[in-house]
Amino acid sequence: MNETMHAVRVYGPGDYRYEEIPKPECPDGGLLVRVAACGLCGSDLRTLRYGHRKVRFP
Repeated sequence: MNETMHAVRVYGPGDYRYEEIPKPECPDGGLLVRVAACGLCGSDLRTLRYGHRKVRFP
C-alpha cells in the first residue's frame, strides 16, 4: 500500500500548493476515503484568492 498521497494544501490567500504528503493514519473504527473528484463554489475560490475576515490560514 502506498504510504503517501497527493493533496492541495492552503498556506494563505493565493498560496496553495499541490504536494505529496504522508497518508494519515486511520483510527480504530474510522475510515479513510479516496476522493476521485471535488468541486469548489465561487465563494471558496474568492476566499482562496483574497482571504476572508472569518477564515484564518495556517
